[in-house]
Amino acid sequence: MYSLPNKLAEDEHLILLLGQHLPTRFGERLPEGVIAIVSQFPEGVIGVIGPFVWVNDNSVSRLLYDTDMIDVYKSQGYPEVLFAEIYIQAPFEDRWMPFRPTDRVGDFVGEELASGAIKWGAPYLYVDEDGSWQLREYPDIPTKGDAVNLMWNFNPINPETGHREFGVPIYLRQQQFLQQSITLKNPQDPQDNVGPSIIFRTDKRTGQTDIIAIVPYLYLSNFELFRDIIFKTPLADESLPKPNELIVAAGDMHYTSNGRIGPLLDSDEGPLIISVGEAREDSVDISGVRNHTGFYLGIPIPEATPEGK
Repeated sequence: MYSLPNKLAEDEHLILLLGQHLPTRFGERLPEGVIAIVSQFPEGVIGVIGPFVWVNDNSVSRLLYDTDMIDVYKSQGYPEVLFAEIYIQAPFEDRWMPFRPTDRVGDFVGEELASGAIKWGAPYLYVDEDGSWQLREYPDIPTKGDAVNLMWNFNPINPETGHREFGVPIYLRQQQFLQQSITLKNPQDPQDNVGPSIIFRTDKRTGQTDIIAIVPYLYLSNFELFRDIIFKTPLADESLPKPNELIVAAGDMHYTSNGRIGPLLDSDEGPLIISVGEAREDSVDISGVRNHTGFYLGIPIPEATPEGK
């Protein structure tokens, strides 16, 4: 966890400049004074890519899928003890399809990914069939498992030099400058469509992957600090990543979660349990819905065993 010194944490202008106080659309925010949290996960935590139910509410789920939320979650194989739901990307406005043509999720394979019409080096969040997950870069994507194209690449390889060049994509900077100007002009009425940004990083040497939540305007106000957090935060094995071996990318960062990002922002918040009650036995049809895509992170509930075993 990275926090501001006490005096700076009380500086209202700095808080506005960083967007430290801003909530997500669903009311989640970093703790007071905290500018970044790095979350690393023990063995047994699995990931699933699938449709993102926009709000954790049965009325929304029934509208989209004609059934309750728990049925959708269970039909997609989401972890029963859910640590986080991370919004990855929006669907195309004019195309009705389960997922984007750049992605592969379950039985769905988008035509762009199938034809190879993907930019070399494009970052993907990849989830293996066993639930293990990490970032990979096209065309280094296995033929099995789910893969969703990420919107923002912070450490792409320069094809001319073969070395990675860390930076913030220009279109993301433009978006966030616009949001920052709104924040500064409306200090008493902050917008709720920004909130903490969720960034993935994977060390290619070891496959270690973690998630970094940062205040939304950190790289606008202090790019060097942002870069240091990415490069100088130890990996789970306590080694430092090598900048030229580190994939750093993110999905849509304006709408991070649907209200249950949980321990990624606040270690005191418990997980969401989705195994309560009985789910429908038949599968839920997602093919007719223009889905938002989400990443669901958690653990399965251990199977009950006879007493004493």
